[in-house]
Amino acid sequence: MKIAKRLLILAATVIMLCVVSVVAAAHSDFDEDYYPWCEADHTMQTIPGKAPTCTESGLTDYEICTSCLLVPYVPQEIPALGHNFGYWLVEISPTISRTGLNYKICDICGETITKKTPAINYRPGDFDNNGRTTAADARSALRFSVGLDQPTDFYIQIGDLNGDGILTVVDARILLRIAVGLEEFIAPALPDDVNVI
Repeated sequence: MKIAKRLLILAATVIMLCVVSVVAAAHSDFDEDYYPWCEADHTMQTIPGKAPTCTESGLTDYEICTSCLLVPYVPQEIPALGHNFGYWLVEISPTISRTGLNYKICDICGETITKKTPAINYRPGDFDNNGRTTAADARSALRFSVGLDQPTDFYIQIGDLNGDGILTVVDARILLRIAVGLEEFIAPALPDDVNVI
């Protein structure tokens, strides 16, 4: 019976301390005389807060009395910082036949976001990349075929319209016929490993 009575008194005391601490926290000024049950002067201990991260809010430091567990001030919430992503960086460059991959890294926490970039649109034989096949493209093919200019692998792939693996006068002729409307435009098949240079 005595133990039950002591437990009941202890529980009531703890509840009273909690209620008073909550009421005290609502006050903007700390008044030491408002807490007479603390036998000694309040011995305050600073409890470190929590720094905010990019996605989670933090808390300011706060104090608690080590004797009576009084918390005179409610810790303030510090808003989350939010990510600070830099510029888009290229991880995989897009090609004619595959999409690319770009990424950004948060300067604060190091989180990475990615996005795909579409495969490069091209029109076979369009060496000047103006979106149509013209006599200028046929002229470029002719210069490549006779060795006046050096074609890249990309140019060979988009300009080899007869499929023999090299740029020849035949390809220049086909391009000229397409440019003036005498031949229908047919796109050649491209391998997966051709990169734009």
